[in-house]
Amino acid sequence: MVWRRLGWVVGAFHIGTILLFNVVGFHMSLSVVAPQGAPQQSRFIDRLRSLGHTVPIVHYARFTGIATGYGFYSPHVASPYVIEVVACTGGPQQCDTLVRPGWARGAGAVRYRAFTASLRNLLPAERRLYDTDTLAIRYTRVLARQAALRIAEGYGAQASRWRAYVINLPTLRAQHSITATPLIDEPLAAPHITTR
Repeated sequence: MVWRRLGWVVGAFHIGTILLFNVVGFHMSLSVVAPQGAPQQSRFIDRLRSLGHTVPIVHYARFTGIATGYGFYSPHVASPYVIEVVACTGGPQQCDTLVRPGWARGAGAVRYRAFTASLRNLLPAERRLYDTDTLAIRYTRVLARQAALRIAEGYGAQASRWRAYVINLPTLRAQHSITATPLIDEPLAAPHITTR
């Protein structure tokens, strides 16, 4: 009887930890493309995130692999796709180049790399491994542009130009050549995007 109750407590703790990290991670994924000016945080998510950093939960989640991005069964695949933003804080003389949001560290980095992997829809036709619907291409462009705006906003800067590219890794024939294929390169004239 005691073992059965202990089993239920352990099972509830395990499932609760999975739910906790998935809810926080899903909210983090939505913040990649949330419209500008939308509230990024809520008290509920802040409390869940702080609960995930308490001593018994954080150690259990790291030990079991629950705190590794999408969960225990997810591989950590690197993405060669990059979103780059030229962001200015005090005029055109004070600009910097940003390549990731501030939250893209740890589990957030895995989620952000998974998001940038969707930029494969923007590859030139001769480099695609499969046919891509024009709707998917347009949708990916909108998401990438929104992500570029969010990166700049996260650092308290105004985005002036953004681009997306894919890094071509060295091959056995050309071991020392790393090149990049541009996918998008455009100015950001509108400072705010409103979505409904």
